[in-house]
Amino acid sequence: MLDLAPLALAATILFAAATKLVQFNQFISVVQILGVRRRGSASAVALGAVIAELIASSLVLLIPRAGAIAMVALLGTFAGVAEVSVRRGIRVSCGCFGAASQEHLGRQTTLRNVLLASLAVPALIVGGEGSFFVLPSALTALLLVAGTFAGRRLVPSATRSRRELEAMQTAGVA
Repeated sequence: MLDLAPLALAATILFAAATKLVQFNQFISVVQILGVRRRGSASAVALGAVIAELIASSLVLLIPRAGAIAMVALLGTFAGVAEVSVRRGIRVSCGCFGAASQEHLGRQTTLRNVLLASLAVPALIVGGEGSFFVLPSALTALLLVAGTFAGRRLVPSATRSRRELEAMQTAGVA
C-alpha cells in the first residue's frame, strides 16, 4: 500500500509556498514584525523561507530521506519562530498560507508544524534514496498520534495558555 504522507506533506508545503509568493509583500511584513526590521533583509528572509519550502517539498518526493531531513529542519524552524513569538507576546498574522488562513502565529502553529514534521518520519525510517517509499497507513497514523503527544510534551506552550505557563514558572515547575 502506498503511503500518502509524503504527498500530503509536499502538497501542504507547496501550497504554503505558493500562497506566500502570491502575497509576498504581506509575508515580508510578517517577517518584519517578527524582528527583521529592514525591508531588504526581511525580503531576503521571506524569499529564503519560500525557496526552502520549495526545495524541501521537492526533496520529499524525489529523495525521501533527504526531503524528510529538510522538512523536519524547516518545520522545526517554523515551530521555533512560532514559539518565540508566543513567548515574546508578538501578535501577528501567521502568513503560513496567505489569505487562505488568517490565524495568528501562536501555539496552534507550533503544534501544527510538529504534526506536519511527524509526516516526514516514515521517510526517515524506510525511505530509500531516489525511490518513493511504502509504509502501511496504520503505521503512519500511529506516528502522527505519537508526534502529537511528543509535541505536547516537548512544546508545553502548544497546549497551555500564557497564564498557565506563567503560573508554572512562578511555581518552579516549568
